[in-house]
Amino acid sequence: MLSVHFPACRSRFSSLFPQLGARFLATEVTSGRQIDRRTILVHGVSTPNQLSDLLDQVRVGPLESICHESSAERAFLSFLDANSAGKFASRLMRVKPEANVRNYIGENSHKVAAEVIAAVGSRQASRCIVINPMPKGITEDSLKQELSRFGEVEKVEIIRKSEETSFGRVHFYNIWSASMANLTLRMEDSMKGAKVHFAPERLDLDMQLALKEMKQHPDDTLSSEPFTAVLTDLASPVTLNKVLSLVRSATVASQGEVLQSIVSQADGQRFYLNFVRSADALLFVNAFNSQVPKALPEGGKVALIPPRRSALPRIQTIRAVRLGATRTLGIFGISDWRRVNHARINDDFSKFGRIIDISIVKENNCAFIRYADIVYAMRAVERVFISNRQFRRYAGAKVTFVQEDQSVIPRIMPVSIPTIEEQEKEESDGVQEAPAADKISEALAVH
Repeated sequence: MLSVHFPACRSRFSSLFPQLGARFLATEVTSGRQIDRRTILVHGVSTPNQLSDLLDQVRVGPLESICHESSAERAFLSFLDANSAGKFASRLMRVKPEANVRNYIGENSHKVAAEVIAAVGSRQASRCIVINPMPKGITEDSLKQELSRFGEVEKVEIIRKSEETSFGRVHFYNIWSASMANLTLRMEDSMKGAKVHFAPERLDLDMQLALKEMKQHPDDTLSSEPFTAVLTDLASPVTLNKVLSLVRSATVASQGEVLQSIVSQADGQRFYLNFVRSADALLFVNAFNSQVPKALPEGGKVALIPPRRSALPRIQTIRAVRLGATRTLGIFGISDWRRVNHARINDDFSKFGRIIDISIVKENNCAFIRYADIVYAMRAVERVFISNRQFRRYAGAKVTFVQEDQSVIPRIMPVSIPTIEEQEKEESDGVQEAPAADKISEALAVH
């Protein structure tokens, strides 16, 4: 019988993902609260084909990762958010009434890598990549075998557009593998002349619908709900930090990052605040207008403005926020303070976008970088992951998203920068950092 449940604490959970390495396997335990359950366990799935058929039938997603244990006839499906996991379970019961669904009141969920979150938010990463056109002579079986070097492949399709041309659509078991394939294949001679890019996976009907709407109505806004608040009529200039403190006092951060971006104009006398959720934008406007001038001696007024396409939170940004993306990065485990200071950090990380402030806590060997736009933070995480040897002065440190108050987000697995010893060993062993790392960095900038 096919059964589904949300896994609670499991001592063997870390053995389920051998292809990803230990950093993807950890579980978290939090006391006094229940974290989002985005992973469900499906019993009665004995073969990879049966798993793919099941996903074809249910079509609710998108998925962040899959772990299939054929011997135990079960599969762990981890979605981008708990809501999608719940919808999948509900639809599965409708499609297969015999399914036995149980919801555990567990406090565990396997962690997600910071670079996966960044790829989802900045490059619309998914489990699916498209290769168009496909090089001649490649079959579905040979393509699956070739791409398995990046990780397990769930499904491969080669679709013929004509007798001469075709394109390939590949679904991996996880976004991390798809992201590495996407970055690497475009640099390889075997794919010369082909475009390799992410595509919404077949379970991601919401993204497919949104892209269809954008193509049909390119000049229309995607939502009538306002996400942007404008602060004007200030008697004197105000700092970004002062405005951000007002946002913190007026909104609730329990759902993750509040601001997508903040833009200062007119020498600090006008601010555009692009919120992730329209409800937070409205909450901020109401709170500010009810407290002025107490909230801000400089006066001013705040109003919501009609949404512009460029300011609307993109679907992928919202998904990244649900996974834990923020505008603030933490660098933990800094050891070489002779080479690391405020100016150095600014030089290394301002290339990804405007930095609001940098704070250093030497006694805890850490530093924090707060960006004006969440996209800048995601770009930085991706670059550190791809080109970590360019950040040698932070050797042995870890980089990750943190809360506005600089607290750690336990469910995120940080990007580790190799220690000097590890880097020297890799170099002596002839290990390359990443295929065409410089070109990959350029590709990241394009996206």
